[in-house]
Amino acid sequence: MLLIGLAGVFACLAVVATVATLSVSAIGKILATVIMAVGTALGTTVGTVVASFGATDETAACIGILVGAAAVIAGNSSIRKRIDKVKSQGHA
Repeated sequence: MLLIGLAGVFACLAVVATVATLSVSAIGKILATVIMAVGTALGTTVGTVVASFGATDETAACIGILVGAAAVIAGNSSIRKRIDKVKSQGHA
C-alpha cells in the first residue's frame, strides 16, 4: 500500500514539473513532451523487467511508475535550468 501511495505522489510531482516546464517557453513545450515520452518508455520497460523477475503485477506497475516519474522530474528540472541559463544570458 505504501508503494502505491509513493507512486501516486511521484506521478503527481511529475505532472507538476511538466506543467512548470510547459509554461517556461515554446521550446520548453517541445522538450517537456519529449521527456514525457522518454519517462513513459522507461517506466514501461522497468515495469516489464520487474514483472519478469516474478514480482506481482501491482509491484511491477508501482516500480515502473516510480522510475518513469523520477525520469520525468529529473528531465524537466534539467530543461528548466538550461532554459533559465539561456534566458539569463540574453539569447532568448
